[in-house]
Amino acid sequence: MKIDRNTTLMILRDGDRILFGLKKRGFGKGKLVGVGGKVDANETVEEAAIRETEEQNAKDVRVDFL
Repeated sequence: MKIDRNTTLMILRDGDRILFGLKKRGFGKGKLVGVGGKVDANETVEEAAIRETEEQNAKDVRVDFL
C-alpha cells in the first residue's frame, strides 16, 4: 500500500527546554508528542510547519531554521 501524503513534525525548543503536546485521541492517546500535521494543497512544507505550530500551540512563531 502506497500513501502519498506530506506531513510535518516540529521540535519546539526554548534554550534547553523542549515543548511537547499531549495526544488527546486516537493512536498514542495520553502520550507526549511533537507538533505537526498534514501539508495542505498549494502550501509549502515550511508554511505547513508554521501553521500547524500556531494552530496547536501559539499565535506567533519565530523560525530559527527549518
